[in-house]
Amino acid sequence: MKPEKFIRDVGRLLDGCSTESIETWIQWAKECVESEQYLDFKPLPTEQAVSVWLDSYYASFYFIKQDFGKSTAEKLVSLSNSALCLYPYEMREAAKVLKAGGSLEQIEKMIVEGTLEDYKKLPTLEDVRKSVRNRKEKER
Repeated sequence: MKPEKFIRDVGRLLDGCSTESIETWIQWAKECVESEQYLDFKPLPTEQAVSVWLDSYYASFYFIKQDFGKSTAEKLVSLSNSALCLYPYEMREAAKVLKAGGSLEQIEKMIVEGTLEDYKKLPTLEDVRKSVRNRKEKER
């Protein structure tokens, strides 16, 4: 996903998020790639590697909204306003904390303790497409 599409699509998915908070996730993805941190540990050209990160972030935000609610997903995106961007495998646990009324400090503590990670399969854009198709079929 290109950065412009990421801003547009996350803005549509979670309209309570500021463009600035969404742009910070793009900057974080770029920083990860510059540090040679690649999603699934697969080195790619810079632009493609950033797009892969953004795909994963969008899919994560989509399923967090679906599973924990829009408010929790928006809070997760807005963590970037406090200079806290998470890795995709940290998001579900952070969403659980936020949904239960937890704080940024709790999430930061979990990062330090190593208890925020959830290394199950990360959602993909294909998973999002399947979810949208299934939802539309149920509405018929």
